[in-house]
Amino acid sequence: HIDRGKIRTSLGILGPIYTWIIIYLLPALIFYISLLYKKLKRTTIKIKLELLSTYILAVLIGLITGYKADFLWIILMGIIIFYIDRFLLRNFFFIFSILIILLVFATTLVRGGIPLKQAFNFLIYRTFYLSTAGTVAAWNIFPSGVTLDNYAYMIIGLLGSKISSLLLDSKLSAINTNLSVLISYKAYPNVSKVLSGEVNLTLTIFGEAILIWSKYFHFVHAVLYGSFVGIVIAYFYNNILKGNLLKSSLSSIVVLQIIISTITGNSLAFLSLYFIIYLTLTYITLSFIDKKVKRKLKLYKFLTAS
Repeated sequence: HIDRGKIRTSLGILGPIYTWIIIYLLPALIFYISLLYKKLKRTTIKIKLELLSTYILAVLIGLITGYKADFLWIILMGIIIFYIDRFLLRNFFFIFSILIILLVFATTLVRGGIPLKQAFNFLIYRTFYLSTAGTVAAWNIFPSGVTLDNYAYMIIGLLGSKISSLLLDSKLSAINTNLSVLISYKAYPNVSKVLSGEVNLTLTIFGEAILIWSKYFHFVHAVLYGSFVGIVIAYFYNNILKGNLLKSSLSSIVVLQIIISTITGNSLAFLSLYFIIYLTLTYITLSFIDKKVKRKLKLYKFLTAS
């Protein structure tokens, strides 16, 4: 059994490439393939099996990296597209149950084959207790929000960890340029694990709002972030209705990042340099694939028409 935190910190220069592939490229490709499947007027058993094998492969890729949630991020937007034009609540409990079962099995695997009951109990503990630790710490330690110095550090942090570590002292950079690391450093008892990157408390979007705006004005964050989320989801849904594979797939990644950022408390990531780079790389890759797909679809329509 290998500690997941040590896997994360041992990637070195491959870390950004891994993040781009797992959190941006693969989810975009899964969404693209799923939307393309929905657009097909006729589907054969072969096409259905290929789609199923693609999802299975995506889940395996997420699992073998040692992160129990990665497979979920990879396939989540693809699953949503199959139900977005239906009454979503009708299928909510079915989808939720399947995801919980998958998470329990994934937890069993990444935690060295522990019993399923123990894996389920760990998920409950992680979801309802550990995930609130960062938010509670933010409320108690920073009731008036972070200092002006921290705001400056946060702006530098938007350039990415590598660049910020060059501009600042490495320890200072690690702690102050990331709000989750800052609250982990203040609240977690083992400081060395925080500084090494093995431990990072979940902050949530509410905890982030407290740190930025204080517990008295956190609602400002809700208004600003909520407006951004509304615009993105409207753009996403409109492109799905238009059947635009490229724009829908690209915007699905932004929606996915909204989900992740809401849970982890990292909405500032949308202003960061690395987000722009990751999104640009995903756009270039999807554009290349989209051109190939459109050519094949035109050929397919020509052959079936003749």
